[in-house]
Formats: sequence, C-alpha cells, structure tokens
Amino acid sequence: MSNFNVRNIELKDYEIINDWWELNSYEKPPLSLLPNNGLGGIVVEKEKPIAVGYIYMTNSKIAYIDYIISNPNYKAKDRYDAILLLVSHCINHAYDLGCDRVWGMSNVKGIINRGIEVGCETTTQDYTIITHNSGKIKFN
Repeated sequence: MSNFNVRNIELKDYEIINDWWELNSYEKPPLSLLPNNGLGGIVVEKEKPIAVGYIYMTNSKIAYIDYIISNPNYKAKDRYDAILLLVSHCINHAYDLGCDRVWGMSNVKGIINRGIEVGCETTTQDYTIITHNSGKIKFN
C-alpha cells in the first residue's frame, strides 16, 4: 500500500471530518455520540486526513465500528487502499484492546466490499434497526 500514516483521531481533526459529513450530504454525529467524545477512532492520512472510522468499545469483549467516512475530494488512485487500511486497522485495534469479536453494519457497497476483502462475514438478511433518541419513556 502507498505511504499512509495511521493514527488516533485528535480534536483538531473534528472540523475537517465535519466538512466531510456535509460534503457527503450526511448528518454529522455530535461529539457526544462518538466514542471518547470524538477521539475514539482512527485516521488514515497522507499529508492530510483521507478517511476516519470510530471504534465503540463495550463492557464486554465486543467492539462496534461505525461512522466510517472519507474525504469526498480525495480522488487519488490509492483511495480504495486507504479505506481498506482504515477498516483493517480499526478491526485490528479492537482486537489489540482485548476484543474477541468486532462487528459493524453498513449499506455502503464500498465498505461492505472492503470488509469482505479483509475476511469479514456478511449477511444479506434484512434487519430493522431500532433506536430511541427522544428522552426517557414515561409510563402512565
């Protein structure tokens, strides 16, 4: 792979990453929903960041990888490799932190293909994602 630097996300990266969310027409996640207040992830860069992903650790030996996003203006031929390296590094870092299982979900074909390329299993079953984000439930 090309000369990439892989490092932990730093607070200074957040402004750059926010621009990517907007440029990709995605809603940016607030820092409070990111692991370690936005610092719980990995950056792949050359002179500037190319792609980031976040690793959610749990109180068990399982980690969840999410919010993978890349600079939409980075069009170099090694873009595929940069994101492949990011996915691989996130998975390996979770194992280095003591996890026995790593999972994630995506509907982005490029992310799915990179996961398959590094040996992840996928499913084609449909699931319903159930979330609640409007405060505590009130009982009568």
